Amino acid sequence: EKALIEGIDKAIKVKVFFGTWCHDSKREVPEFIKLTQLNTNLEATYYSLDLHKSDPIGEAKKHGVKYTPTFIFYVDGQEVGRIIERPKTSLIKDILAMI
Repeated sequence: EKALIEGIDKAIKVKVFFGTWCHDSKREVPEFIKLTQLNTNLEATYYSLDLHKSDPIGEAKKHGVKYTPTFIFYVDGQEVGRIIERPKTSLIKDILAMI
């Protein structure tokens, strides 16, 4: 699966909304960070949310985030998909299915 991530050849921007208090975030966000280290085309911005799923600048509300973690993927400025709480198959396979 590592080779699949390394093969991504287009720029993908990702907004990652997570909670340090959230067990799903503790499981999924470190795994996602590992993927971003394998391919610089995955560019992530991280937003730490409070227990009310909000952040100081209002990004979570603006993007309708209700669960953590929420990964929002963009290609060419357009949202192409989300992974909410946990991937359907795996982070890698779900990302590839979106793009």
